[in-house]
Amino acid sequence: MKSKIVLLILVLSTVLLLSGCVDMTIDSKIDRDGNINHYDIKLEMDSITYDLINEEEPLEQEVERMGGTYSETWEEGTVTVIMEFDNADPEIIEVTSRVENGYLVFEDKLASDRLQMYSGFTLTYNLEMPGPIVETNADVVSENTAQWNISGPGELETIYAKSEIPTIPMPGAYVLILILAVFGLALIKYRH
Repeated sequence: MKSKIVLLILVLSTVLLLSGCVDMTIDSKIDRDGNINHYDIKLEMDSITYDLINEEEPLEQEVERMGGTYSETWEEGTVTVIMEFDNADPEIIEVTSRVENGYLVFEDKLASDRLQMYSGFTLTYNLEMPGPIVETNADVVSENTAQWNISGPGELETIYAKSEIPTIPMPGAYVLILILAVFGLALIKYRH
């Protein structure tokens, strides 16, 4: 019995290594409190890879169990899967977002992602932080956005970015400025 399981694992591993590629795009947006406003995943793969990925537990069930929405489209043997998580619970989607020493730190540990075992795995990861990014392992950074471009299994285990937390003036400050402006205008009009 044990030799049949080992043989099945070897056959499955070979099929996975020879199967088509999986192109993944993740778009994530974090607010100033560390909440994950959006965490959207797009997968593009051939139908054989799609079937292999869905053997253990269908992606749709997994996404719905995690509180996200799921859609897929089929076009000439290519499957595009979209998984969207709005106001996602970081624990459910397995990311960390925390305030540390006055900065916002974001981490997504990719090592646990089962898709990374595919030899044709590529990932484009886009992250938008609330303030300027001051430290990261991203490939490209522009102010408060970062992008990682990963190809091949296990190339990068953790997405990491650290940003400043923007300060927001209190609403009372806007009201005070408005009152002073109106008072100033009235004073100018009264003098003329």
